[in-house]
Amino acid sequence: VLVPRLIANKALRLVRGPYLQIGTPTSMRVRWRTDVEQGSRVLYGTDPQNLTSWVEDPTWTTEHELILTGLEPGTRYYYAVGSPDEVLAGGPGVRGLPDD
Repeated sequence: VLVPRLIANKALRLVRGPYLQIGTPTSMRVRWRTDVEQGSRVLYGTDPQNLTSWVEDPTWTTEHELILTGLEPGTRYYYAVGSPDEVLAGGPGVRGLPDD
């Protein structure tokens, strides 16, 4: 049985977070909530003007949770959260998404 999903042309909004959880010396969990279902993406890097790394999950959800791994201990990282198509919250200098 196929059930169609009606998707309105509604702007995606951040309704909770982002916040960090369960950090280790080399990893960090990032969570946030949106008002409509969408895929998840976290951009991150050591320069707030140039977030060159990212992790992504295309699964549609309103409860977003991604884990950043391979981080260098004792290093400050900057991050931005959103969908694969749009940044919803992030530090200064976040102006778009990297080319895939």
